[in-house]
Amino acid sequence: MGMDKSYKFSRQSFAVILSRLQKQKLITRQSGKWSITSFGKKIIGESKFRQNSELPPEDGKARLFIFDIPERDRKKRLWLRLELISYGYKLLQKSAWVGYRPLPKDFLRDLEDFNLRSHIHIFSIHHKGTLKEENS
Repeated sequence: MGMDKSYKFSRQSFAVILSRLQKQKLITRQSGKWSITSFGKKIIGESKFRQNSELPPEDGKARLFIFDIPERDRKKRLWLRLELISYGYKLLQKSAWVGYRPLPKDFLRDLEDFNLRSHIHIFSIHHKGTLKEENS
């Protein structure tokens, strides 16, 4: 029995995320329903989503993942966001994410291969301060 690690987006945060995905032509809205575009499916197909069984187990330690990737590398930024989501990391602010599992070693190697390490900071959080978990 562990702590609930779910995160609830505010309605405004969720709307901003949907708007960004729509501007990037990854999703579309028709007749009030959101759906993924063929371009979005292509991007997801190219992402290296890992199965949950391949992920390091959650250990209850909060990790803060912060990045500042230039606009010219927006495809890498998108890839990074999709990877973080697949690891169960949650958005805190525009380029700040929190997760409760170590990141896979192959993901860290991918960051090196994509020349992204200089744009990324990863912290383990021992005292959460104002970072709080919300119960479902």
